[in-house]
Amino acid sequence: MTPVASRVQTWNEEGTQLWQASPQAYAANRRAPYEGWEKFRPHILEGLELYREIAEPEQAEALVMQYINRIEVDIPRFRPSDLVLFVPPEIKYASVVNNFVCRTEQFFDDGGQIAVTSARDLSAQNGIVVVLDILYTARQPNLEQGVLMNEVDKAHSRIVEAFEKSITDLLREGMEPV
Repeated sequence: MTPVASRVQTWNEEGTQLWQASPQAYAANRRAPYEGWEKFRPHILEGLELYREIAEPEQAEALVMQYINRIEVDIPRFRPSDLVLFVPPEIKYASVVNNFVCRTEQFFDDGGQIAVTSARDLSAQNGIVVVLDILYTARQPNLEQGVLMNEVDKAHSRIVEAFEKSITDLLREGMEPV
């Protein structure tokens, strides 16, 4: 365990999974490569159980889940709009659109909110790189063990759905299932 500015963080032995905790927050992080929800979910649950045991939180302000996807395509003939569905429309007087950032938000009846941001990484030398950032927030989640994990699973399902709705079939064809 390593103390970090009023929080504690600890990595797994491989250095791929991180837990962070403070009196106000708990976070479970995973470095690439992401090996799928079924492998990451127990990591969240183990850390959450430890956090609940030590911090004994009575309430939480929010449950937040974020997936950041860096999508690289080496073939320069593709445009960002060939990969991600919600990019700015083509500009009639421009032959090349070099930069874009686009953010969409959706609000759910149960109070959850999802924001999807796409951006082109201009540092790429060849081809194109698109960053797809999906952030889900649920305000004041119930902290009871089974109820909270149901909320975590719902957050994950909504992120997966947003990802699937954000990418094109062309990009989907080149992806490996996780």
